[in-house]
Amino acid sequence: MENQRNFGALLGGSTPVNGMPTKERVELLPVDLIDPHPLNPRIVIPEGLDEAFLESVERNGVLQPVFVKLGEGGRYQMLAGHRRLCASKVAKHTHIRAIVKRKLLPGEESVFLMDTNIQDNFKDMLPSQKCRALCVQYDGLREMRCYAQLNDDEEGEIELGGKVIKFHHLEKSRRALASAYGLCEADVQMYLKLRSLCESWMKLLDQKKVSCSAAATIASLPVTVQQELYQYVAARKIKITNAQAEAIRKLIEGGGILQPEVEKLFENDAQPVSNIKTMTCGYFK
Repeated sequence: MENQRNFGALLGGSTPVNGMPTKERVELLPVDLIDPHPLNPRIVIPEGLDEAFLESVERNGVLQPVFVKLGEGGRYQMLAGHRRLCASKVAKHTHIRAIVKRKLLPGEESVFLMDTNIQDNFKDMLPSQKCRALCVQYDGLREMRCYAQLNDDEEGEIELGGKVIKFHHLEKSRRALASAYGLCEADVQMYLKLRSLCESWMKLLDQKKVSCSAAATIASLPVTVQQELYQYVAARKIKITNAQAEAIRKLIEGGGILQPEVEKLFENDAQPVSNIKTMTCGYFK
């Protein structure tokens, strides 16, 4: 069994196993046989690529191999290197240097996929994208932790965000994510909470019409209450504060109902409008 799954080293083309560097075979794969990964949090398009990066790929090709896994029907699915693949297609290169991952630990695929995306793109992501990326990473780390416990491989390690983390440290996955990507543990916890936010509120969050802290509080409410609250604030063009969201959370947890108490919270803010459409929940379905 491999005792180390060092993703940072993998990107350089070698995997330290038991302290001994070993080379993984780099293959030339047709670009038309590689599909984007469905969990990639960002859609890579030619217009979004840096001009200098495109010129480099056109002139020199892709120097750093991409990582793929075996797909169906003789195709491959991208793990790391979506931008490099897109640039190669723009440059009309027919093949790209790639390493095919034929064996992945449980949870390793999502961790591998999200690591480069979070490192490269996190600050530019929408809140919904940050939420999805960290949730996928968090679930993958927990899955790897469970695998390590079951297979007595707690001394194995991964490289996350450029930092080496032992498997047994994944017990505190939120802390591991915060440390790896230079975030506060409270921020990681906040984005993880947002996974329970329904679509209507998530769209408001991406549009900066509600703060992350207020949205995280709203996410703790039952879905039906979230929807009712959304209809109320949308109809009156109200921007809810975190204090108001906390008051509603305490009301609901105490067995209260939204109406008529919500009227008292927003009595000075109402601006009635009509024809507000209800949006369904299930942002991550």
